[in-house]
Amino acid sequence: MRRAPVLLTVLLAACGGGSDTPAPVTPPPSPTIALALAPAAGTVTRGAATTATVALSRGGSYAGEVTLSAEGVPSGVQVSMSPAVLTTSVTSATVAIAVGAQAAAGTTSFTIAGTGTGVAAARITYALTVPTPPGVTVSAVSAQQLSQGTSSATAIPLVLTRTGGLAGDLTLSLDGAPAGVTAAFAPNPVSGTGSQMTLSAAATTAPGTYALAVRATGAGGVSGTSAFALTITAAELGSVAINTVPSALSVVQGQTALT
Repeated sequence: MRRAPVLLTVLLAACGGGSDTPAPVTPPPSPTIALALAPAAGTVTRGAATTATVALSRGGSYAGEVTLSAEGVPSGVQVSMSPAVLTTSVTSATVAIAVGAQAAAGTTSFTIAGTGTGVAAARITYALTVPTPPGVTVSAVSAQQLSQGTSSATAIPLVLTRTGGLAGDLTLSLDGAPAGVTAAFAPNPVSGTGSQMTLSAAATTAPGTYALAVRATGAGGVSGTSAFALTITAAELGSVAINTVPSALSVVQGQTALT
């Protein structure tokens, strides 16, 4: 009879002591997506194109479709993705970037976005540099005036400024010259940044005001101009002087006198 309490205690311990607290439940991980871009930056000249690869990673057992799009694309630039929709079995796409002739030079950026149902959007930035194209400018030329049959009293200085890494000689020429008007440049071609121009008008050049331009042309046909007005005036007519000897003479009425 003394062993009964001991047996009851053992049975109660085997049943867990009567506790009814539920075991903790771990929630499933949240679905996520992330994008990676390679390369993440590029330099593209006007009229050219390049590509990049965008890679998609999924988290939290997310298996839905992800749609790719471009946001904040600069004016004159076109961006497209292939494929534009990534299914469960597709993890990357090609980004095609085309720069038009009107795109502004400089460094800018745009965003590749990935969106799906039930998941927060993912975004990544691409830095795009459009370099300044090769070019040349010619310093302003003031209005000029010549008489028929004359040349510039002084040589007209010209300053040539190269941009975009333009190298090599520059050839100078005169655009819009009327018949009989010519320009002499020294030096020509120009390897540096300066030259001088002398204008000449033939005696037969018609008087009037003409729209002309000095043109500097470099490698690849790159050129720049400076417009100016040239006025041609009529040549001054020569004068004739008549001297008589003697300077005074008396003539009798009805007679003739010679000098």
